[in-house]
Amino acid sequence: MPDDDSRLFRLLVQSVQDYAIFRLSPEGIVQTWNAGAEKVKGYSASEIVGRSFETFYTESDRAAGRPKVLLESARVHGRVEDEGWRVRKDGSLFWADVVITALFEAGELVGYAKVTRDLTERRRMEEQRSLRLAAERVAERLGRLQTVTAALAAASRPEEVAEMLANVGLAALGGAAAAIAVPMAEHDILQVVSATGYDPATVDLNRRVRRNQPNLLSEAWRRGEPVFVPSRERLASIYPRLARMADQSVYEAWAAIPLTIERRVVAVMAISYAEPHAFDDDERNLMLALADVAAQAIDRAELFDAETRNRAQAEAFVAAQDEFLSIASHELRTPVAAVKATAQLTQRSIQKGTLDMARLDRHLETISRAADRLGALVEDLLDVSRLRTGRLELRRQHVDCGLLVEEVVERYRVQLDDRPEYTLLLTAPDRPLYVEADPSRLEQVLDNLLSNAVKYSPAGGEIAVVLDSERNGVRVSVTDEGIGLPTGQSEAIFEPFGRASNAATQQIPGLGLGLSICKQLIEAHGGLIWAASAGERRGTTVGFWLPSPRPSATGSLPDQ
Repeated sequence: MPDDDSRLFRLLVQSVQDYAIFRLSPEGIVQTWNAGAEKVKGYSASEIVGRSFETFYTESDRAAGRPKVLLESARVHGRVEDEGWRVRKDGSLFWADVVITALFEAGELVGYAKVTRDLTERRRMEEQRSLRLAAERVAERLGRLQTVTAALAAASRPEEVAEMLANVGLAALGGAAAAIAVPMAEHDILQVVSATGYDPATVDLNRRVRRNQPNLLSEAWRRGEPVFVPSRERLASIYPRLARMADQSVYEAWAAIPLTIERRVVAVMAISYAEPHAFDDDERNLMLALADVAAQAIDRAELFDAETRNRAQAEAFVAAQDEFLSIASHELRTPVAAVKATAQLTQRSIQKGTLDMARLDRHLETISRAADRLGALVEDLLDVSRLRTGRLELRRQHVDCGLLVEEVVERYRVQLDDRPEYTLLLTAPDRPLYVEADPSRLEQVLDNLLSNAVKYSPAGGEIAVVLDSERNGVRVSVTDEGIGLPTGQSEAIFEPFGRASNAATQQIPGLGLGLSICKQLIEAHGGLIWAASAGERRGTTVGFWLPSPRPSATGSLPDQ
């Protein structure tokens, strides 16, 4: 009966078609061969029995000693499983699933049983499935990227791009919250310009982030590379600087990516996730691609924004220049016409013999005033040219600002003697207030501010000049009760050819150069100038500040 069982078992093994089942000697020599082995490997029994089983391995596996390693592993552990490429008789390769079992008799190794199955078709199907899934992931990722790209293309301003990126980018990346921050021009600071999903109070607290601050955005900015935190538990080990975030944040995973154009960080995008997130290669590649698209969109929007501003400035300059030419021609024509008319009157009086000394004095005074007006206009134009070309020289010296202001104010009091509708007041401390300045240019500024106070107060009123020390310097202000300034025009009046809109409406003459010259002169002295008004018909205050001279080594001011 046992002989019958052995015969039937051998018959069973010989008849199996789908598995190569054969025995090896302890040295790996093929000793038996079944029909399945011939089908799988292509050898007949007479061709392969007596040869080494290394015949079935690729040249690289044989060179690496893999067949011997597998036999040794089977001997030590009783069996070994392996998958890999094997070689058929015709040289073609097939993907094999192999089990080698060590055979022992009375504790002595007598050989190995080897079972091989051809899994080439299954492997091919798995590869096709993997390729199909990969293609589907790529298509889905490209779809999300195209959605973001289309949305960003519709935004024309940097803040619109940031807002769109925070919302559309968040949806594309499947996060719970997103924030976009841009570098500020000063102090190494990131400013959050758009956020969605975060608590508003938290956003307000972290609106401005310094580069060295332990913050997700600043970490990506400081490193200049993406930051990926897959889980709260791994935060401290990956980014120790951000360890506190695990206790402070309600989220479980984070990513932050710098958006760069030619190594320049134009923004940083942060995404927070409600659950741990693996950030596999596909996800990271999508984020990096989205960051590239977003960086280009921000750069494009910045260029468009700059172009729009430059065009608006150029148009405003052309308009101001046209207005200047119109006003200048009018302003120049007026004194020229006065000189010409007075000269003609004088000439006719001489011809008629009616010119007396009183009339001649009046004519000469008219011509003198017109000449002064022409001289002032030409000097203003020359000052503008000198300031723009950097050819204006300041002859600085130690000046008692109080004494200079008092002299200018006194001169104006004399000029206003015949105009009782004006009251000129001066408030100044009873002590010297020194500045390092060009006295002629400082007098020019004061003269301009006082003449403006008179000119823009056609109905008269009080003109108050206040002088005092302030913040290691000297502050001078001139306040009138005139036409005032429309809302939002307190800076425009310091631009070249800049005039308040109500000045032109009320036909008050002027080129719009005086305050522009004053601003450049004061700033050339290291000072500040400003204007303030409560509104139209409520007067104007124009003031400036100049720094005090630095004390000498003895603690006193020079020449004091």
